[in-house]
Amino acid sequence: MTQTFYKKVDRVRFYHSRRWKKLRDEVVEKYHHECVMCLAEGRITTDRMPGIVIEVDHIQSIIDRPDLVLDASNLQPLCREHHNAKHKKYMSMLKSNKKNSDEWFG
Repeated sequence: MTQTFYKKVDRVRFYHSRRWKKLRDEVVEKYHHECVMCLAEGRITTDRMPGIVIEVDHIQSIIDRPDLVLDASNLQPLCREHHNAKHKKYMSMLKSNKKNSDEWFG
């Protein structure tokens, strides 16, 4: 059975696991410590620049697709700015769907 990540405690436990940290480091290294969205916009943003943090993002959310939680093809490095922007958009989408659904796991 696939683990679910509806509860915050489960997400926190996962993000502190050795398996996640190892995979996260591999993804950052694979993409040369660069934000893929900045690169697509024609900018170079790496965590080797002062004040820049690169976070590894699940392209498909771990809540929506827990089966892809450790699938490297579902991961991308993003600068904190792009990562936060993506999650604000995702959270607003979930909140708007909350009104129309009995299934809310927020």
